[in-house]
Amino acid sequence: MRNLYTIVLLLYLSFMVSAQKNYPIVSIDDCLNLSLINDEPMAIAIINNGERNQLAFYHIEEKKCLQTFNAPLPDKKITQLLPCDDGMIYILTAKQKEGQRRPLFDAIYAFSYKKDRIVRVYEETEDITMPSAALVRIKMYLSGNPFTKQPRVFNVQTKCFEPFSEDANLRLLFASDANKACIVMRESELSDDDTCPVYCRNEAGQISEQIGTYDSRMVMSTKKDENRMPGLTISNADYNWAKAAYDQTGFPHSGFSIATRPGLADYYSSLANRDELRTLLGMNSTYLAAKGKGKVFFYNVKEPCTQKPQTVSDEMMAGIKEHYNNLTSYIKTKLQSNALNEVFDACFYSITEQIHMDEYSRMEDHFIAFSHNGQYDVLKTEAQLLELIPPQFTIANEQDAILFQDALNTLYPPGTFAQKHIQCIQQEGQWLFVRDESFGDKKGYIVSLNADSHIMNIEKANKLPL
Repeated sequence: MRNLYTIVLLLYLSFMVSAQKNYPIVSIDDCLNLSLINDEPMAIAIINNGERNQLAFYHIEEKKCLQTFNAPLPDKKITQLLPCDDGMIYILTAKQKEGQRRPLFDAIYAFSYKKDRIVRVYEETEDITMPSAALVRIKMYLSGNPFTKQPRVFNVQTKCFEPFSEDANLRLLFASDANKACIVMRESELSDDDTCPVYCRNEAGQISEQIGTYDSRMVMSTKKDENRMPGLTISNADYNWAKAAYDQTGFPHSGFSIATRPGLADYYSSLANRDELRTLLGMNSTYLAAKGKGKVFFYNVKEPCTQKPQTVSDEMMAGIKEHYNNLTSYIKTKLQSNALNEVFDACFYSITEQIHMDEYSRMEDHFIAFSHNGQYDVLKTEAQLLELIPPQFTIANEQDAILFQDALNTLYPPGTFAQKHIQCIQQEGQWLFVRDESFGDKKGYIVSLNADSHIMNIEKANKLPL
């Protein structure tokens, strides 16, 4: 089943394009669970100190543990940590019963960081599937499937449960502590197409007019236009906060549950190391925490870190570079042909990089470099070639196209089996330069022209439009 959820998530993410990668700003080793503390740069975490598990406050921006606590943790599995307005951290635990596949609700504990003490405030005696919990001020909402029944509401001040609503049809979609409100719907209003109006209920229990619609439909298709995941649509601008709040609830999330929150999936798709992540532990308006490979990673979602962080000191990096340079030599060969001189305003070189591992072995890498206007650079993209074409060069006829193809042959000599596929084909407003063929698909370059036959774009294609 886990593999199925992974496939669903990957299929959904395949339709999403991230503008940039978001690298973690810091990570914690040996962290078992944590919760972000509202919009503070803080987290309450369960860490292993080598001997036992203990609670700790971690400062995300300062990248350090501020305080650890000695209070013994519950023996049962801890599923959630919930910071509360009363200054306590509430801990939910789960138990496993023989014959039960799903974990069962065990107990609620209260942790006082001022006294460094944990006490149990509620113990569940019935066999109840482990719920998801959310705190709004002093009320803890324990819920499962929002369409089946109302949530249980535990008042952390009175240590008692209280009714959610006298309206038997009212259901909880999610609760937001940051906004001190619940987003609710009515079971009787669920339509045949699995959509339902949603409302906002404030702390006093007052329910607003309809603020939007919740769509519970899920359609997975290889056609992007047919793809659909559950989501929340807000029609009242006064409640635009609800869409972001929906993505910041229900943690932890993994696999399929990430895909059911499109906004959260957007953030997930941008994470630079998402392939090594297993679980998203929490998110607020600034930070996202995720767990994978024995670590917890923190990301800034408000100001994404787009540069891969340095993992070693400047001094160590300087030593690594010096050692690498001592092992490395380069062989430079100038690429020459009449076609290359006519098509491009630059000098090109074939570079062989040799790394001498010892006196008997070495590794080699090959790349192309060029000099233009006294500046040297490595040729990495087709966009660089476009900048090296002089303004007088055009592809006005087949002879010009053959000249351009010959220049490509000098830069990228075709292999023995590719030579028979080399050709240039004219289409409206562009030329296709075939460089090879694989399983019936012709590969090469698409060169777009303007009305004066000047080259406007060069695009590499593994499947030319023929």
